[in-house]
Amino acid sequence: MRRLEEGLLLLKQQSDRLNADGVLYISNLTDPVAGVEEVFNGNVAEGINWIERAILRREQERARHFADWYRLILSEIYLQALLGKEKPPRFGLCSKTYRSF
Repeated sequence: MRRLEEGLLLLKQQSDRLNADGVLYISNLTDPVAGVEEVFNGNVAEGINWIERAILRREQERARHFADWYRLILSEIYLQALLGKEKPPRFGLCSKTYRSF
């Protein structure tokens, strides 16, 4: 299925609505999703950077449990990139991906 753009838009709309209502906790849950979406769209370096910035934000907020959860997500991305069974779409993307590691 992978209707990523549509799903990310719905997630952002819901997150914005909840933040406007004062439910700030939701960003802790949705923050790494945008980074994962970037990875799925082939923007591996951008996705990794997004998650790393989210980790730093949570560390600064002293929300270490969320930062650790994001690190697990990031480690899964690294493992999938190194051990995944899907063929890379083309060499240019592959070389950019491994430079980001």
